[in-house]
Amino acid sequence: MKCICCGFRIKAEYLDEGWNQEDAVFKVESKLIRDKTEYFRAENRNWYDGVVGNISAGYGSNHDGDQYVIGICDKCVTEKLYDGSLAYTGNYMFKNEYIEVEKDKYRKIWRRNNNLDELESDDISDV
Repeated sequence: MKCICCGFRIKAEYLDEGWNQEDAVFKVESKLIRDKTEYFRAENRNWYDGVVGNISAGYGSNHDGDQYVIGICDKCVTEKLYDGSLAYTGNYMFKNEYIEVEKDKYRKIWRRNNNLDELESDDISDV
């Protein structure tokens, strides 16, 4: 999987025997866990040096209902957090005061940069 920003190659780790990087992106695996079927997709796998996730387009997009796998390397995650392009909403493994502080910090960055974008577009339309 390549980073959508810079093209860095993000590799899946610990692939089952017979699996390759393409399988890690495209295959959906089901397992029976405690009498319940759970599905494992690209975002549930372990990836080196980046984030890989499944996304889907909602109503209103030209791609309504389409589903994708997207990757962004750790370096670009950090960069995009600080320019407000990426919104940090928490950590699924930890719930504590530190996470809340981080959420607030990155929300301020996101808000500031997105509000500046709005001001810039308003200024341009007035010219």
